Amino acid sequence: MKSLLLVLVLISSCTSYRRPAHDSSLNELSFRKQHLDKDYLRRSYPHLSEEVFEVKFNNSLERPLLFFRSYVNTYYQDTLIRGSLRTPVFCLGDAHPENFGFISFQTTPYYVFNDIDDSGICPIGLDILRYFSALRLTIEDEKLIENLAEAFVDTINGKKLDLFSFKRPDLIKENLNNLKKYTRNGQFIERKNLVLLTQKEKKRLLSQINPQLGDLKVLDMASYHKNDGGSAGLSRYWLVVETPEKHRELIEFKETTRPAVIWSGHKQNFDRSKTPQYIWGTYPDYYGYIKLDNTLYMTRTRADDYIDLNKLNNQEQFKLLKYQVQLLALFHRDNLNKLGGINKEWLILNSKLIAQRYQETFAHYKR
Repeated sequence: MKSLLLVLVLISSCTSYRRPAHDSSLNELSFRKQHLDKDYLRRSYPHLSEEVFEVKFNNSLERPLLFFRSYVNTYYQDTLIRGSLRTPVFCLGDAHPENFGFISFQTTPYYVFNDIDDSGICPIGLDILRYFSALRLTIEDEKLIENLAEAFVDTINGKKLDLFSFKRPDLIKENLNNLKKYTRNGQFIERKNLVLLTQKEKKRLLSQINPQLGDLKVLDMASYHKNDGGSAGLSRYWLVVETPEKHRELIEFKETTRPAVIWSGHKQNFDRSKTPQYIWGTYPDYYGYIKLDNTLYMTRTRADDYIDLNKLNNQEQFKLLKYQVQLLALFHRDNLNKLGGINKEWLILNSKLIAQRYQETFAHYKR
């Protein structure tokens, strides 16, 4: 496993070599239950109340990809593979085309996998199929999917990462826009999904938070509610913080739960607070972990950005998706080569089976 940021730094040192393709016949895909249904989805989210799960479920029916994204726990509980690709390794966890974007490292934005909530130990094949199954729920061009699977295998076999040719955002400006939209004079204002806290509640929370933030000064704090996607229903707080140099940043505290990959049945014997290092090789700006009310929260800046696939032409879409699959391949290349590589046809066939399973369930409940 290589960290994604380290991969970007080491692009020029990649060498070309080929390894034998993996024998796909050794890795048959199966599911724990014949059909997905709402009750089965519910069982893999025991931490959510009935009310919160109902909101999550209804919101997930917006589109097929969002439905697939919303039940990452179920995916790891339900999907089984045999053979060497079931080998447990450190995984991204919830790789899909909408979970890549720009994050700032020492004030420089990099395009990387950007959602580490569900990262951890899981079968390597499931991590890879998670992305390619989501890809099928994003685009319908079978030839394009085949070309991306080929790009993935080529990268495993030693092909260098393409140069990133898209414009990088100004995340400093993005932070200023966030502050302008959500605050006035360092204090939060009423906005959709943003709930202002009483002075008593802020004082209680800040008595726990301040000792953990080093030289950052908290100017204000509010609660933020999100009811869709895989992390729907989790507790979140937004804070305006100020550095000793008087720079202000809008950051988020996001409640952590057990990573979705735990539903694959593997022990998560790693330090959760070091997940950013396992994924990126270092911590992005304002990323870290704190304890609040005996719960671990991940801290991160809200100054991030992404590239909207729907706003790209076909050629640009392919270039961006190819870059994503190359990042995924580079993250897993060392482990896959130890296991004998991976077969393009295995990727194409099994991602189709998984995508169809979720597409059919989505269609059933959407009626």
